[in-house]
Amino acid sequence: MKTLGVISKRYPVTLLTKTIFLIFIGVVTSGFILYYTSHVWIGHTYSEGLRTLATFKQLLVKKTILIYMTTSIFILAGIVVLTVMYSHRIAGPLYRLTVSSRQIARGDLTLKVRLRERDAIHPLADSFNELTEGYRNRVLKIKGYANELKRVSQGLDMAIDKDDPEELNRAIDELSRSVRKIKEDLKEIKL
Repeated sequence: MKTLGVISKRYPVTLLTKTIFLIFIGVVTSGFILYYTSHVWIGHTYSEGLRTLATFKQLLVKKTILIYMTTSIFILAGIVVLTVMYSHRIAGPLYRLTVSSRQIARGDLTLKVRLRERDAIHPLADSFNELTEGYRNRVLKIKGYANELKRVSQGLDMAIDKDDPEELNRAIDELSRSVRKIKEDLKEIKL
C-alpha cells in the first residue's frame, strides 16, 4: 500500500492486521462455542437416536444463528472501535496541524508541531516543521538584510551630511552590494 509519505507505512498494515486478527478471534470463538454447546447424547436405540437428531437439528440451527449473530455483533463492534481509534490517530493530529497552521499564518514561526507517539501522520508533521523552519530562516535572513540596509543607509546619510564625494561613493557602493545580495536571495523565492 502506497501512503505517499503522509501516513507512516506501518499504519495501514497495523490496522489491517488488527482487523484480520479480530475477525479470526470471532470465528474461532464461534467455532468453540458451537462445538461445546452441541454435545448431545443420542440414545440407546435407533428410534431414540432419530428423535434426538430431529430435535437436535432444530436446536443446532437456533444455536448456530444465535452464535453467529453474537459473533457478528462482536466483530462489528470491534471493527467500529478499531476504526474510531485509528481515525482518531489521524483526525486529532490533522486538527492540531490546522490550529498550528493558523498560528504560523499569524506570524508565529517558532512553532513546532509535536504529535503523540502513536499518531499516524508523523511524516506530514515533520514536513510541516521543515516548512516552518525554512520560512523562519528566510525571515531571519531578510531581517538581517533589513538591518544591514538600515546601517548602510545611515552611513549614506552621514556621507551626504559630510559632503565628502569619496565617502559618498563608498556608501553608495556598499548600498549597491547590499541590494544585490537581497536581489540574489529573493530570486530563490517564487511568487
